[in-house]
Amino acid sequence: MQEESQRRLRLLPPVAIQALEKLIGDSSHRDHMRAVAAVIDRVDPLQQSLNVNVRHDPAPTLEMTQKVLDKIEALARRAGIAALPAPIEGEFKVVSEAT
Repeated sequence: MQEESQRRLRLLPPVAIQALEKLIGDSSHRDHMRAVAAVIDRVDPLQQSLNVNVRHDPAPTLEMTQKVLDKIEALARRAGIAALPAPIEGEFKVVSEAT
């Protein structure tokens, strides 16, 4: 049964193409434009492109750091945390990527 179904399905494309050609040729048919659009969509599909430019400035400024600390304090107060631990003090230096 399955083999016969597979064999018949393989024979259908020429018949389907003929029916589609007939449908496209009959401009008065109610599905004429749908058939035309289906063929065009498969032959020459629409393509979309998206360009994304990302600029990253890895050097934080003191102003940016203060804004982040202020936001942390505001969120802590909203969460009911009375006092935050003191920030860890330290020194840093910028090193090249080759190092």
